[in-house]
Amino acid sequence: MLRGLTHFVLCLVVVLASTTVKAQDLHTCLKEQRAYFTSEIHVPGFSIQEKEGTADQLRANLADQGLIIIDPDLATRALTRQQQQLIAMGDAVGALELARKLQATLLVHAKIRASQHPIKGMAEGLYNVSVHIDLKAQSTLSGKELAITHRTFRKAGLSVSEQLPELMERFLPQLSADFLKQVCRQSKNESAPIVPPKENPVPAAGAAGASQPEEPIDAL
Repeated sequence: MLRGLTHFVLCLVVVLASTTVKAQDLHTCLKEQRAYFTSEIHVPGFSIQEKEGTADQLRANLADQGLIIIDPDLATRALTRQQQQLIAMGDAVGALELARKLQATLLVHAKIRASQHPIKGMAEGLYNVSVHIDLKAQSTLSGKELAITHRTFRKAGLSVSEQLPELMERFLPQLSADFLKQVCRQSKNESAPIVPPKENPVPAAGAAGASQPEEPIDAL
């Protein structure tokens, strides 16, 4: 019995040591990355301030996981008004060029789409809410897509504007952690020379690091 217990303890130590090494590797990887963050927020009824607040929540969550993100005010000052509008409309080439100008190693783009539908037969003000989050990382070295992660959350209750912050706070930490592990795993293979974005503006379909869409998660 004592021998069995000793064997179990040794196995546990090995597992914990392995986990620690992986965590250290992730920490080292993220210290070497510097990201320019962009976002698209599509939430019905959201004001500009609410969209900015949602983007800030996404940005802060990635930073909490260890990713170094370029100061958004610095990035904004580097843009003309026309460039700001183009990037806000999804100009991936312009965003990549700016990321390189800011000496970022990554272009990270987040997209949130949300919807709400009244629950039939229930009191007014109750909805079925659906939230879809995409996170994508692109290397500024090669222009290649390093990681892409999707999650869909559904919950019945109050309006999307009232539920969204709580749903993001609940699910974003694991989503961001999985996303950054993909980034670090794929960035190890980055050795290609810089490809001008106009020559390769759109990553090829099925690029390394892309994950398959996942089934919706019902938040209870």
